Amino acid sequence: MGFLQKLRQNKSSLSGMTLLGALPLLGSSATSALLIRHEAWLSTLELWQWIPLYFVSIFTMALALTPTTYVAIATGFFLGWMGLPYVVIGYLSASIVGYIIGRFLDKGKFSQSLLSHPKAQAFVHGMHQREIPLIILSRLSPILPFALMNLLLSMVQPKLRNYIWGGFLGMLPRTMLSVWLGLQSREITEIIKNPSQDPLAKLGFILLMGLSTIGIYIYFKKVMSEKLSSEK
Repeated sequence: MGFLQKLRQNKSSLSGMTLLGALPLLGSSATSALLIRHEAWLSTLELWQWIPLYFVSIFTMALALTPTTYVAIATGFFLGWMGLPYVVIGYLSASIVGYIIGRFLDKGKFSQSLLSHPKAQAFVHGMHQREIPLIILSRLSPILPFALMNLLLSMVQPKLRNYIWGGFLGMLPRTMLSVWLGLQSREITEIIKNPSQDPLAKLGFILLMGLSTIGIYIYFKKVMSEKLSSEK
C-alpha cells in the first residue's frame, strides 16, 4: 500500500515523465520531415532571420517536440559555428522553461514524499550539497532525453543558479559535437538518417556517454558512502 500511495502522490510527475519520454520519437520524425521539405528555403535565411525559429525551439525543446541534438545538428548544417550562441541560448532557455513546467507538475510532492523516509531524505540532502556536478553529468550524456531530465532535476529542486550553470557546462560539449557533425554533412538527409555515421562523431558520443556514466556512478557512490558514514 505504501508504494501505491507514493505512486498516487506523484501521479502528475509520473504522467509527465511518460509523456516526455515518448514525445521525442514523434518530434524527431516531424522535425526530420520539415527540415527535408524546407531545406532550400532554410538555406536562404540570414543569421538574424533564424531568431524567431530559435525562439519557437525554446518551447519545442522544453516539451520534447524537437530533440536538442537535432537542433544542434541542423544549426551546424545551416549556420555553422555562427549559430552556436543561438543553440546555447535556446537550450538554456528551454531548460528554464522545463524547470518551471516540472515544478508546476510536481508541486513539491516528490520532496514531500521523501519526508517519511529519513534515509531517502538524507540521500537527497547529500545530492543538494553537490548539485552542479550532478547536473553536469546528467546533461553530458547524449542518450539522456533533455526534456525528461528537466522534469527529473526539477523534482530534486536544485537552486536555479546551479541548475543553469550545470546545464550550460554539461550540454556544451555534446552541443559543440553536434554542431560540428552538422557542419561536416553535405546533405540534411544523410545526418537525419544516420546522425553518427562519422567515425569521430561516434567516438565523441561514446566518450561523452562513458564519461557521464562513470561520473554518475562515482557521484552516487560517494554520496552513499558519506550518507552511511554519517549514520555510524
